[in-house]
Amino acid sequence: MGSRELAAEGMDIRANASNLNIVGLFDWIGKAGGVLRAYRDLIKAVDKRKPDCAVLMDLPDFNLFLARQLKRRGIPVVYYISPQVWAWRKNRVHKLRRCVDKMLVVFPFEKAFYERAGVPVEFVGHPLLDRVRVRGSYRPQHEVVAAPRLAVLPGSRRGELKYHRELVNKLLKRLWAEYPTMEVRMPVASTVDLACMKALFPDKRILFQEAAATEAMEWADLAVIASGTATLEAALVGTPSLLFYRVGKATAFIYHNVARYRG
Repeated sequence: MGSRELAAEGMDIRANASNLNIVGLFDWIGKAGGVLRAYRDLIKAVDKRKPDCAVLMDLPDFNLFLARQLKRRGIPVVYYISPQVWAWRKNRVHKLRRCVDKMLVVFPFEKAFYERAGVPVEFVGHPLLDRVRVRGSYRPQHEVVAAPRLAVLPGSRRGELKYHRELVNKLLKRLWAEYPTMEVRMPVASTVDLACMKALFPDKRILFQEAAATEAMEWADLAVIASGTATLEAALVGTPSLLFYRVGKATAFIYHNVARYRG
């Protein structure tokens, strides 16, 4: 299971990872059939090829279920990029202890967390540190005021973009009304095609970039970012940023009421 970049490197893709990114509680309804097909295709490939090891990356709801089936088949499981069990749904750590032979974590505090839970773990460092560089300088204030530069990163998953498009388009409209000389660059994530982005964000003044998101961050005076990996990239680059995230109304209602109940 992987992306088009991994396919270009020679990986035999049986399931497209970008199709399994679920946002909110109810996105499963429309994608359940595709998720189930991906799961069945992977299990068939496992039973046919009998791999020596399985490396699972992210996608915890899908991969925890897959890990259990791999473990039943006697296949060692390595998990890279830990689910955020230290932040919420901590009970998942018990499933990880049963199904995962080695957890590879990217934050130092995660190692201590898994060690306390009895999960074999190794801290391997964050991959962003190998490719993200600190920006060299910032533009003088008078240049920023005269022609602001804004990087907008609305998300890397189609489900996110669906919820973020209205918010982002309204924001840009208001900013251009106040700063008509403002320049906007919007990186296109590898999980979304350019035509989709142009349809969702149709203003002709937006410059879409299929290069690394950090290039837009280094260029920009300010970044507006959907919460996720890009927020860490902006912090490492050193670009001031505003963060946002939006889910469906039904999901938000449930989350708010659960939080109120737990509080």
